[in-house]
Amino acid sequence: MIQDATLIAATSRGKEPGLAPFESPSAWDARLNDAFAAGDETALAEAYRQFSPMVHTLALRSLRDNAAADDATQEVFIRVWRSRSAFDPTKARLPAWIVGITRNVITDAQAASTRETRKVLAAVELSPDRNSPPVTPRRSCWPTGCCWTGNWSGWANRKDPFLNSLFMTT
Repeated sequence: MIQDATLIAATSRGKEPGLAPFESPSAWDARLNDAFAAGDETALAEAYRQFSPMVHTLALRSLRDNAAADDATQEVFIRVWRSRSAFDPTKARLPAWIVGITRNVITDAQAASTRETRKVLAAVELSPDRNSPPVTPRRSCWPTGCCWTGNWSGWANRKDPFLNSLFMTT
């Protein structure tokens, strides 16, 4: 028990080898909360200086891409500034509010990445087979008068005289 108390006392003074002295993780105070809520740009600059490393780290750990984490960090502070009128210093301190916005931005970035992946996979799935000959429409109008200029390569192989008249294989 005495050893634990000695370790705590030494750590708080920075006397333990390899450990830095204990400091408050943030010099953020209520004064800066109020200044930010009032629209003071210096409070935003101070928030960026203090919290952008934390925001970038959260984004990097979630997105696993440095460029995406940089973009997310930028987006967080754009949203922080644009939505400053919604910030209420009586409900939460600014650092907590920034973490909430960071979570939303990370979620949006992950959703966008998933959408892009689905688009690429759909494009690969719909891409024509490189070994089959290209099929081009011979006529672009159906008998009903509805025009179509697409490429239905699967239909060209059917033994239907009407469909064969619509398509020409080269």
